[in-house]
Amino acid sequence: MPSPEPARAGALRRFLAREVRAAALVGRWIARLWTRMWQDDLLFLASGLAFNVLVCLLPVMLLSMYALGAWLHTEESVRLAGRVIAAAFPNQPFTDAIRDGLSAILQEVMRHRRSLSFLSLGILIATSASLFSSVRTALHRVFGIRPSRHLLLSYLLDIALALALTLLLLGSMTLAWLFRTLKRLQLLFPGEEHPLLGAWTRFLTEFASMPILFLLCYVLYRHVPDVRPSKRKAAFAALATSVIWELSGRAFALYLDSLTTYSRIYGAYAFVLVLMIWVFYSCFIFVLGAEAAQAAHDVRADARSSPPSVTRPPP
Repeated sequence: MPSPEPARAGALRRFLAREVRAAALVGRWIARLWTRMWQDDLLFLASGLAFNVLVCLLPVMLLSMYALGAWLHTEESVRLAGRVIAAAFPNQPFTDAIRDGLSAILQEVMRHRRSLSFLSLGILIATSASLFSSVRTALHRVFGIRPSRHLLLSYLLDIALALALTLLLLGSMTLAWLFRTLKRLQLLFPGEEHPLLGAWTRFLTEFASMPILFLLCYVLYRHVPDVRPSKRKAAFAALATSVIWELSGRAFALYLDSLTTYSRIYGAYAFVLVLMIWVFYSCFIFVLGAEAAQAAHDVRADARSSPPSVTRPPP
């Protein structure tokens, strides 16, 4: 009867070989990502994209509040807008100034929304659509795509994406508000709570916006460039962006929590400072997700094009 030791040793060698190959692929992916970050000027792309986001941020929010007020009365819209904004931004130091400033601005807009004409609405849509031209330029640089779509067709697509972005923002904020409302109802009616139910409630409250963030990033990565990347590449980029954005947001909150003097240094301009930093690191993560997907695609392409290694049979 043959001994099982040679079979076990062979299985162990194959397992170790697979692990070594996987580690080598991860190492090549990290090296390729680092190289691409410098070659594509990641900081420059993120800075330009952040500037355009700051220019188009207010028109996008005005469109969201206009769409919200189309179904509600003015006072109801003001109250709901305040609740939605309070639920969309967590109670962290870096979001307190953003939440309070946006609440004041949007409540003032909702009270005077009747003065918005169709011309004003068209200007808001046109300004919001210009955001996607900078997103397209950044993605073309990262994915190595040459512009091929007609300018008018690209602009019409940008308008459709601006409207879709408005609906996704409303859906994300409303979903977060619903989960916060469920959590408040549990506090109003205390009782014997199942520990598993409480854990699921906390998990959904903290990570409710991640599916919508993934969907938003997937739509941008997949449909904004003139030449659509593969579904796998777009999904990988969207997943990387969602995970990194969620983790870095918590780390950034802890960082600003240690800097308690920034509000005393900047005073009334602390809101502008925190908003600019928040927009910049969000754009940085968005471009970084695209770079990660393209680096993974390059590593897979190199692995397929390289000749397979020839293993010699044992003597």
